[in-house]
Amino acid sequence: MQDNHKQNYHSSLEYADLDVGDFDDLLNRNDDSITLKTLHMNIRSLNRNYRELVVFLSCLKSKLDLLILSEIWNFNIEMYNNILPRFKFYYHLSSHNKSGGVAIFVNTSTVEVINVETKKLNNCDDLWLHYNTKYSNENCIICIYRSPSLEIQPFTDSMSQILRKVKKTEKLMIVGDLNLNRNKQSDKSICKFYDTITDFNFSPLISTPTRITKDSMTVIDQMLIHNKILYDKKIDSFAGNVRSELTDHYSQYLILKHQSNRKPKFSINERPMVRSYTKERIKFFTEKNSRH
Repeated sequence: MQDNHKQNYHSSLEYADLDVGDFDDLLNRNDDSITLKTLHMNIRSLNRNYRELVVFLSCLKSKLDLLILSEIWNFNIEMYNNILPRFKFYYHLSSHNKSGGVAIFVNTSTVEVINVETKKLNNCDDLWLHYNTKYSNENCIICIYRSPSLEIQPFTDSMSQILRKVKKTEKLMIVGDLNLNRNKQSDKSICKFYDTITDFNFSPLISTPTRITKDSMTVIDQMLIHNKILYDKKIDSFAGNVRSELTDHYSQYLILKHQSNRKPKFSINERPMVRSYTKERIKFFTEKNSRH
């Protein structure tokens, strides 16, 4: 998938997998230009692991802006509304099984919530948070957990349909445990998802394994960011895994820094900034041009 995508612009993304100490150092830089600090974690039951989560967060000197949790499970969720001071808790429980669901803790001192939506996609648990920050309005983060037992194609089709209707001015990110192994290029359904998301001007940020067992190394947790953010020369992006080992998944982080004095090198429009050069796309292009 990644090898078949050609980028037309250069982003300012810095990618690194970090241990907790290095991640804390990155968060704690005395830099007012850091405008968004986001972390995703597959929590494998919030009811079971909330104490470890609180301890982990207490070790960070700087507070996050958005904490996204996937696979929260459907047990005692309402009990966790107030476990993080100054954070507002939003969640969506799974309609498929008891071991799914997504949640997001929002730092109310740095993020203004405009609207929250759920159940817009098929074959997954999804939560859409529309929000503003100090430097950016009309943002939306889509939090997803997709069970590996559910079919991929209906999920991809619904994603395509809904993204066609999104406001052009809204800046989107898709975050969560998609259970779509980015390294499994032999799976046509997974390739189709990444090709589809590329057509809508999204780039996957996570390229190294997010879950490692004795038998496998998979990239199933993902952060997808719209290219109007990633290729905006006024924004520096930092992303990767945090080796937190709270569960059997690594966590994923995204930090955005706004460089107000830097001039953009190009105007952002709706033309694709990344193109898919798959066999299917080449065949489509060839057949279309042969008719003329």
